[in-house]
Amino acid sequence: MARMSPSYTSPTLHLGSIATFADVVKTWRRRSRERHELGNLGARTLHDIGLNAGQVAFEANKPFWRA
Repeated sequence: MARMSPSYTSPTLHLGSIATFADVVKTWRRRSRERHELGNLGARTLHDIGLNAGQVAFEANKPFWRA
């Protein structure tokens, strides 16, 4: 009878981990892209959406991993 080592992980767990990691990377890329676009908006557009330059700078300068 074969014994399994304590470090054995099932293929299902491994594939789930990869999918979860892929979702995290997608979220990071989306945040980075959105913050870059936000930082490029003009003063008129910012006024129209109710944001000021300080709010935009704060959000646009956050690292991609921070929500």
